[in-house]
Amino acid sequence: MLATLLPRSAGQCVLLGRSALVSADLAAGRLVRPFDLALKSSSRYYVVYRDGALRQKKIRAFRDWLFAGVAADWVGATKDG
Repeated sequence: MLATLLPRSAGQCVLLGRSALVSADLAAGRLVRPFDLALKSSSRYYVVYRDGALRQKKIRAFRDWLFAGVAADWVGATKDG
């Protein structure tokens, strides 16, 4: 990962990434979208846990934290395109 970050920070890199993962860098100006082009992905992510697992505070807290982070990134990604 460090090898990827160093050239990027020096302005010498081309990056293809999911909008939700790079939206903060786009908003902060660390990355620039050179073309007004975005491709939709058919990939999906799932959170899977056993029946009754949400009765455990630590499992519920982790699930809620994960969903909140995804929601925040999704809002940023949709604002950026």
